[in-house]
Amino acid sequence: MKQQQFIEQHQTSWHNFSTALDAVERGSAQRQLTPAERAAARTSLIHSYNQICQHLAISRTRGYSPLLTDTLQKQVERAHSLIYQVKSSGAFMRFLRFFSHTFPQAVRREWRAVALAAVLFWGVGIAMGLACYFHPDMIYTVMDYGNVSRMDDMYNPANTEHLWRDVKHFDQSRFQMFGFYVYNNTSIGLRVFASGILLGLGTIAQLVFNGLSIGAVAGHLTQLGYITTFWSFVAGHSAFELGAITLSGAAGLMLGKGIWRATLMRRLDYLKHQAMAALPIIAGSAFMFIMAAMIEGFWSPQPNVPALVKYIVGLTLILLTLAYFIFAGRDAVHHTTRDKHAD
Repeated sequence: MKQQQFIEQHQTSWHNFSTALDAVERGSAQRQLTPAERAAARTSLIHSYNQICQHLAISRTRGYSPLLTDTLQKQVERAHSLIYQVKSSGAFMRFLRFFSHTFPQAVRREWRAVALAAVLFWGVGIAMGLACYFHPDMIYTVMDYGNVSRMDDMYNPANTEHLWRDVKHFDQSRFQMFGFYVYNNTSIGLRVFASGILLGLGTIAQLVFNGLSIGAVAGHLTQLGYITTFWSFVAGHSAFELGAITLSGAAGLMLGKGIWRATLMRRLDYLKHQAMAALPIIAGSAFMFIMAAMIEGFWSPQPNVPALVKYIVGLTLILLTLAYFIFAGRDAVHHTTRDKHAD
């Protein structure tokens, strides 16, 4: 079905649905609805809400215009807030809503971009790590001799005090460490994301480069036997930092897709649509970078914490992060499915 036929077939129901949402919102604003009134309003909206969700899915699948898709998306979001009584006021509630639903749902919705970014970043990183482990001279293809020498000295287990002094970057203050890591990590993420405007090729290059660099360092230091000093240091913040780089790459690839897929006349609209779809992912990634910086600044350099404890904490954070992106925000889908069966 062509887009115009699709619009003509359903625009009346969309208009009626929008009018119903306006009426419910006005009623909620003017007075507090009783439980019975709230349940009745919720029930009357559920069937139309399910239809709008289907129409939104069709619009995305068939590649209809960003304007149409955005309009349907806004109706779905408004209806969901009313049906499931999600408060839209209050910065704190919006913050909780973003991390409990919006962010993980956006990541799952764009799983193809996330998977491609993971292959480019993690796949290249693991391959380079193995190459540097079995062929130590490979490290010099991505780092010069001076940087390699300084890195070897910093993670040398025979000089632990030197390790913790150097890792603090210019000062003994851990707050300054935290500030440095926030700047460094977020700048990486922004470069990975923003370079997607170059037809996505910039993001691909950034993901590959970061994968090569991180993999080379890991493989080289492991080959030297600096396992405890290196891996215990990176274990804690890896879940957030490397995960955020991957998600920033996914957001950048979405920008590139917005340029590749659209025709010349629709390119700006489609790019805007892709940027809005990527916004929750890049915003969530920024928060992950801050969390990684906190761990890297205040936890990772702790010399008195046993390495085993750091490994356990790091593994726990990895599992919790994966569980968060897999399961968080699925209650809305479960509610909708249950209500659909109830009808």
